[in-house]
Amino acid sequence: MAKLLVLNRKPLTWPVRVAIGLGLSAPVGYLLLRGRADALPLLADHAFFWPGTFAFGLFFTWALARRSWRHPKPCAPWERSRKRLVAGTSLRYLLPCILAGMFVAWLHGPTLESINRVFATDRDFQMYGFVASPYFDGVRVTTPYLNDENGIILRREVLRDKKPDVGDFVRITLRRGALFAHYVSDVRCEKLK
Repeated sequence: MAKLLVLNRKPLTWPVRVAIGLGLSAPVGYLLLRGRADALPLLADHAFFWPGTFAFGLFFTWALARRSWRHPKPCAPWERSRKRLVAGTSLRYLLPCILAGMFVAWLHGPTLESINRVFATDRDFQMYGFVASPYFDGVRVTTPYLNDENGIILRREVLRDKKPDVGDFVRITLRRGALFAHYVSDVRCEKLK
């Protein structure tokens, strides 16, 4: 075990250990929670992908750059000062870490969605709208609550067994989760006469 915590005869810092743990736990979380993520789907598709990409990518960059700052090696001429060393190592690690962050954010998506639902504290609120048109695997709903002319898309997972027609009145019950993403807890469709 001690050999795993040492790289090039230098001990790994705690941020690098956390980054390795996040990377290794991502496939496990994806395999365990990917089916449960559709139980109460989020209002937006993949709501945690881009925020997770930048959060994981910047954390990985900081972890690796911090390790380089703690264990300096021969520097290029432009990295002689401390500020240049920090800037140079941070920029060197930024692109690979952002790409690794994209992969880890995609795998941690179901985990983040589950955390968002399980630790939700807000109460339900309702939004009303009308079905404007069918959309690939769901329907497009227009609502006066949003400024978006296109409305929102309710996917098949959100609608479950309901099959609304164009012009139907839709009552959507939403709840804001712990990570501030809204998920759909209920959808009711009524035909207007």
